[in-house]
This record gives sequence, C-alpha cells and structure tokens, in this order.
Amino acid sequence: MLSSYADLATAGLTDAGGKDLTTAAAIMGDALTAVDTAAQNPEFQKKLTAYRTAQKQNVCTDHFTIHSRLVPGWDSTATNCEDWYKSPVGCAGTRLVEEPVTEKVCEMKFPEGLLSPVEQYAIAVATYAETAKHKSDDAKIQAQNKTSENGLRKEMGKERIQLAAEIFLGFLGIMFLYLFIALERHNRSLRLLIKEVK
Repeated sequence: MLSSYADLATAGLTDAGGKDLTTAAAIMGDALTAVDTAAQNPEFQKKLTAYRTAQKQNVCTDHFTIHSRLVPGWDSTATNCEDWYKSPVGCAGTRLVEEPVTEKVCEMKFPEGLLSPVEQYAIAVATYAETAKHKSDDAKIQAQNKTSENGLRKEMGKERIQLAAEIFLGFLGIMFLYLFIALERHNRSLRLLIKEVK
C-alpha cells in the first residue's frame, strides 16, 4: 500500500484547501485526515459500534479426519507361522484399517462479516489511495482528450485558413482577369475612336 502512495506523489493531487500534495507523506497525512472525517459518518460509526457491542458466539464445525488402527485377523496368504499349511491355511496377523472420523470442533468467534476497527480504517485508507489514483487517471485522460481536441481544432483552423487563402487568391485572379478584359476592351474602343477622329 505504501508504494501506491509513493506513486500518487507525481499525480498532481491537492488537498481540500487546494494545497499541492507532492510527497507520499503529505498524501498519507491527507488520507488520514479524510479517514478521520469519514469516521464521523453515521454509517462508519454504525460499523464501529457493531464491533464494540458484538458478542463472541460458540461456533461449532465438523472436521473430518482419517484414523488408522490395526485390526487382528487371518491372513490366508501368510507363510511365516508354524503349521501354516494345515487347515485353515495361513497365519494370524493384523491389518491396517483406515476409518473416517468426524470431530466437532467448537471455538468462540465474532459473527461473520464483522470487521475490527483496525481493518475498517485500513480499508478506508486503501479506498482513499484507489479513489485518488482513479481520479488522477481520469484527469490525465481528460487532459489528453483536451490536448487532442485542441490539436484537431488547430489543424482544422489551418485547413480553413488555407482554404480561405485559396479562395481569396482565386477571387484576385478572377478580378485581375476581369480588369484585364475591361482594359483591353477600353483600349480597343479607344483605338476605334482614334481611327474615327483621324
């Protein structure tokens, strides 16, 4: 968990007052402050009270084990005794028998799902780190998206400026052509007028 707080030191976090949290110690201090504030929450208080007022109960469970024991018997394949070949054939012996045994084991336990105050505070501190990391990651993604949007706008702006320049140059070309034609017509009419005067 300490490593997650060290990683958050570069995440650009700020506390409730807007002060930058640039070290793992500062972030841990802010986490403890946040957890202390959260501990005043009625839901958190309810969990702490539940632990304080909880009574241990005698909980019994069945444990299954295998017990081994030697049982006397007759081994009809044995030949290590006197007169083993006479009826009944074989020798007296023992064999190992394994039997399942159920034992009831009882112990005093708190009810299931009940967390100690230390566990509750540890969960709250871990939740702070996860939430801070999640918010930091979201902020980074939003910043990247904003940068991408700005880059896209810039590119679109360049394209529009280029298109406007092309249209303006086209307009100037047309106007120049129109002016050239008008001047040429004017010169032609002027020549005709000069010929008529002569």
